[in-house]
Amino acid sequence: PGQGNAQAVVAPSDGRVYLGLWGSGSCPDGPTSLHVVSTTPATGQQSAVVTAVVDVDATVPPDTACTADYGPTTYSAELPADLAAELDGADGTRLVLVLEVVTGVDGDTGSSSFAVDALPV
Repeated sequence: PGQGNAQAVVAPSDGRVYLGLWGSGSCPDGPTSLHVVSTTPATGQQSAVVTAVVDVDATVPPDTACTADYGPTTYSAELPADLAAELDGADGTRLVLVLEVVTGVDGDTGSSSFAVDALPV
């Protein structure tokens, strides 16, 4: 698993980003939204970086016993056409996903966040 139990790849040629989240197979973490928040332009040796926030629901449904297995669940999202074109360009623009994860059970939740580079395929 990647940092924070997530891995991501971006496929600009098909206009999609793929996110793998690791956890329980019966109670998988699920992304609820993805929105672009900023673009840092390229400078010198550094390529441009596009940052997007992904909200993730990792709460346990009420009255549910989740299995203790540990495996990936993969999700995909369509990227805006202009962003896909930017990521497919020759300048090496990178996509960084910041995952905002809500965890816990009804009435007792917490949150954490971490960043994952979406590697190009």
